[in-house]
Amino acid sequence: MNNSKAIHYPWLDAMRFIAAFLVVLCHTRNDFFLRYYELPLDQQGPLMMGFYTLGRLGNEAVFTFFILSGFLVGGRGLERIMNGTFKMRDYAIDRSVRIMLPLIASVILFLIVAPIIGEEYSWWTVVGNLLSLQCILCDSLVSPFWSLSYEVWFYIWLLALGAALKKRRWGFLLFATCCLVYTRMNAAYLLVWLMGAVSYMCRPERFNKWLFLLSWIIIAVGIACCQMTTETKFADGIQLGIDGFVFRVLLCVGMCMLAQQLVLLPPKNGIMKGIEKSFSKLADFSYTLYLTHRITLLVIFAFFFEKYKADMSLNNKMYYLGILSACLIVAYLLYWLAERHTKTVKKFIKKKVEK
Repeated sequence: MNNSKAIHYPWLDAMRFIAAFLVVLCHTRNDFFLRYYELPLDQQGPLMMGFYTLGRLGNEAVFTFFILSGFLVGGRGLERIMNGTFKMRDYAIDRSVRIMLPLIASVILFLIVAPIIGEEYSWWTVVGNLLSLQCILCDSLVSPFWSLSYEVWFYIWLLALGAALKKRRWGFLLFATCCLVYTRMNAAYLLVWLMGAVSYMCRPERFNKWLFLLSWIIIAVGIACCQMTTETKFADGIQLGIDGFVFRVLLCVGMCMLAQQLVLLPPKNGIMKGIEKSFSKLADFSYTLYLTHRITLLVIFAFFFEKYKADMSLNNKMYYLGILSACLIVAYLLYWLAERHTKTVKKFIKKKVEK
């Protein structure tokens, strides 16, 4: 067991939970409220503009997941491959259990909910999503699942690379399979993941406040430009006629720089330690929250509310807080049943394999 697995990097859990919550905020806001320009004039204004802007950051949040995955999994993996300490069996077990335990629980939840709300699905889609073939050979069972197939194939690519460099024949075959798979997917997301991995491997040794500030500026500019090059339900007529890829890369550069600096910024007083610890607790179920919130919303909008109808009245704001709370509660309950047992299941499987 490599001791580096026990290292805790400060504030990255905060990034992870905030990214998951932004995705939830995006989907709940889009589904529940009217578009901004459809709101009564007395309900518009800077505060509402800010709220609606936050509710458009779902894509940027997914980039954050890929960057953090690249930083924590890809970077460590590449480092171990380079220094000869990469243990393929342990890596395969760790990644498989981490992905599959919450995913299986979420799929079971969907299969329970689907007949109740009249949601149609095929068993091929169910099996395909369990095998991370969505975006390749089948549709996503639930919309957030699309990014999971990318995550899994990032991990498979790293395993294939490690095996190929050790001259294992199956490693070359698996690497070729990954290359074939990426012809069916958006290979730009692999670039984002690799950016996170490289940022881990070339992380500085000392905190630099100017680079920290610069990372926030780059992120702000990247988000602003991405928003203006993305189709939107927020408002009409604000898009730039420019390909947004370069701005997404700029945004990811800023995120990589931020991650590098945050891990060098440990909390120094009781308040900051408490905040960082709280985010670590919230981040524990952020993966389950990401997977399950759309399933919760399917039930809510099947039985309780109409989509795209609510204005910003006080009652609707309270209903919206209730919707957010329901997503968090369902996710935490499922986390309690499945995801929190990840370490225990990993240890159990490794003991069985070693016998």
